Amino acid sequence: MDLEYNQLKIHDLLNKLEISQESITNCSNAFLNLGKTYGLDMIKTLVNDWNLIFTKFLNLEKMNLKILAMMYLLNDIIQNARNKQNNHCMNYITFFQEILSKHLKELIQQSDTALRKELYKILSIWRDRKVYPVEWLNEFIVFFKSADEKFTESLPENAIAIPSDLILFAQSYQDFVKWREKSEEANGSLKSLENLIVLDNFDEVKTDCELANFKRCLEIQNKYRTAYLKNAAEMLKNVEKNHVKMVFNLKNVCKTLHEIEILEEEIKDY
Repeated sequence: MDLEYNQLKIHDLLNKLEISQESITNCSNAFLNLGKTYGLDMIKTLVNDWNLIFTKFLNLEKMNLKILAMMYLLNDIIQNARNKQNNHCMNYITFFQEILSKHLKELIQQSDTALRKELYKILSIWRDRKVYPVEWLNEFIVFFKSADEKFTESLPENAIAIPSDLILFAQSYQDFVKWREKSEEANGSLKSLENLIVLDNFDEVKTDCELANFKRCLEIQNKYRTAYLKNAAEMLKNVEKNHVKMVFNLKNVCKTLHEIEILEEEIKDY
C-alpha cells in the first residue's frame, strides 16, 4: 500500500479483512507504516477508522469472523509496535486501549462461547506479555466466566461469589498447562530448553522459546497458585467462622428446648 492516507482505501481494507496471515499482515503494515511516517495525528485517525468499522461489525447478526479478524489485526499492530519500539507507533497501544475500554465488556457478555474463547486467548497474551496493565485486563477477564450461561445456570442461587483471583488462577493455569503440553509435544522433553518450540496462540506459527519464557510461565503458575491458596484459605476461615456460629446457635436452641421441657414438666406437676 502507498504511504499516503486515503480513508476509502483504509475502510475498504478493513471491510475486506479476513482471518488469514496475509490479510492481517498487509493491513497491519499499512497502519504501522502510515503511523511511522505521519505520526500522532495519523495514528489517531487510523484508530478511529478501525473503531468505525469495528462498531459496524458489532451490529452484524453473524459477527464472529469479522470481529475476530479485527481483534487479530489490533493484536498484530500493537505487538509489532512494541517490538519495533517506534515512538510514534507505540501510541497505537494507548489509543486502542481507550477504544477497547468502550467495547470489551459488552462484547464479552454478548458473544457466544466460540468467540469468547478466542477473545480470552488474545487478552491472555496481552496479560502474559504485559502489553496492557494486568489490573485493567482483569476488569474484563472476570466477565468471561460470568458470561458463560452454562456456568452461571449450574450454580445455586445462594452460591458464594467466586473471587476473581480464583478464576484468574484457573484460567492462567490452564494456559500454562496448554503451553507446557505444546512444548513437550514439539520438543519431546522440557530438559533441553534451548530447543523448545511452541505454537503461538494467535498465528499458530512456531517460534523459539528461550529459557526466560519457561521461567516466566513458572512464575505465572506460582503467582496464581498463591492467589488460589490465599482465597481457599480465606474461604475456609469463613466456613470455620460460620461453623462456630452455627454450633453456638445450635447449643442455644438445645438449651432453650431443654428449658421449655422443664417448664412443661413443672406446668404438668402444677
